Amino acid sequence: MSKFEKYFIIGTGSVALACADTLKGLNLKPTLIESRKSGLSSLRASCDKKGIDYLSLQGGDLKDFLNAIEEPSLIVSAANRYLFPAEIV
Repeated sequence: MSKFEKYFIIGTGSVALACADTLKGLNLKPTLIESRKSGLSSLRASCDKKGIDYLSLQGGDLKDFLNAIEEPSLIVSAANRYLFPAEIV
């Protein structure tokens, strides 16, 4: 049994998707957070196809989201350009 209650992959592209898919394959429920704005996201479509939760958050919205997490969580940065602020780290 994992000590984490939630699993988040933050990033873009196939590396982030592969990480989320691996966690899903371990019967965990990851959420992939795309950290860049995209009008038509192929990553979103891939997540939908694989049954992986998807969010698109950037900048302050992403910081607020991460800051609000209270449960023990695993956060993986995969092919990610977002720089985590000190208060999040």
